[in-house]
Amino acid sequence: MKKIFPLLFFLCTLSSISFSQGLSEIQLSAGWNSTRPRINSNAQFILPDDKVVIMDLDHNSGESFNYGILLSWQIKEDKPWSVKTGLFWTNMNFSIWSNYLDNNTGYFLNFKNNIRQIDLPILLGYKKTISSFEIGFDFGIIKTIWLDSEVNLNTTYQAPSSNPEFKQITENSDGFVPFGKKYSFFVSPLLQLNFSRASGISLQPFYRFQVGSKRSLLYRTHTGSIKQFGLNLGYNIKF
Repeated sequence: MKKIFPLLFFLCTLSSISFSQGLSEIQLSAGWNSTRPRINSNAQFILPDDKVVIMDLDHNSGESFNYGILLSWQIKEDKPWSVKTGLFWTNMNFSIWSNYLDNNTGYFLNFKNNIRQIDLPILLGYKKTISSFEIGFDFGIIKTIWLDSEVNLNTTYQAPSSNPEFKQITENSDGFVPFGKKYSFFVSPLLQLNFSRASGISLQPFYRFQVGSKRSLLYRTHTGSIKQFGLNLGYNIKF
């Protein structure tokens, strides 16, 4: 985390300098992403009979979608580099599950995470024009500033010579994310087709890696971390 804050300060400083150059582009985007939780391969659980066991963990990636607006300022008018910031809205879901079977005792659990969050990207962008096309990339940091999380925990427990016991617990958490939590590294190559000097469409695959502990199975304002692969389609308005 110590390495993130100097980089964040550097990008903010570039952003303030670039405002003097004037707004150069607005991008409206929508896309799809696959979200995976960052978790350890196993964890310790206490069964209903108070037995402590180590269970292997697995996960299912959810199909998620996102929307965004990015504002761009060129660092210098004749240079290909720009500073970008805006807001991203992401709706994502994934599940973490495990099971245990020993001496006719069975235990199954499933954490289903449904999350909506608002992110603040602070990015550097590079673009090179080739005829009607532009190619380049964006990279930088994304800070999650607010999220709404719903976690459903479903468990099934069966002791020897007894009927299965089912239990469901729902936990809701929403609010602003603490300043020191949920920073992500972000990188995205860019291919843009310009219809005119004023507008174009862009295609951007992206990868996002969120810094954080891998021990929590609950994704909330202060716990849990993720990684994402996705694809954004953007409409770009130039100035």
